[in-house]
Amino acid sequence: MRHPFQGFPTGTSSVLLAVLAGATLFLMWKLNKIDKLLNIPNVVPNGIISLEFAGSSAKAKAIVDAWCKGNVLDQAQKLQSLDFLYIGAYSTTLSLSCIWVTKSLTNFDGEWIGAGVVLGWGQWVAALLDVIENLTLFPFLYGEVKDSSPLARVAAVCAVFKFSLIFTGLLYLLTSIVIKLILII
Repeated sequence: MRHPFQGFPTGTSSVLLAVLAGATLFLMWKLNKIDKLLNIPNVVPNGIISLEFAGSSAKAKAIVDAWCKGNVLDQAQKLQSLDFLYIGAYSTTLSLSCIWVTKSLTNFDGEWIGAGVVLGWGQWVAALLDVIENLTLFPFLYGEVKDSSPLARVAAVCAVFKFSLIFTGLLYLLTSIVIKLILII
């Protein structure tokens, strides 16, 4: 299946990639500043990531309770809302990156290039998983959740697959760059 970015001219892709990467890095920086406020030693050591991987309602509630006691729940809510912009930025940046690098390997193995196209689509699947993850965490951040609720488990499963797709895309991108540099030398 053809990826929409495959039809973009290389110059357009390069400019768009630079703009998207800048937006992604800015949002990453902004989210990281907020997330540092959410780190509570021995309770929430990894900020919002701790909530994403909580896996149970009891653990997710304990994290949110710690943020309430630390007067930072509003920061967690702010981070979660701002994350929706970040999702669009990082997923599109990585998707375009996977396609952009396939264009620079024109005479390379077709299967490798095909993998880049699949991973380009995969970054948008990661975004969808990230949105589902955020939506399943909202009840913890904004309301009351029953202990028997599967929402925290759904969020954790989404997080595992989301990060797997993102890291695979990044690994493909970095490996392709190294391959391109070796071919140049």
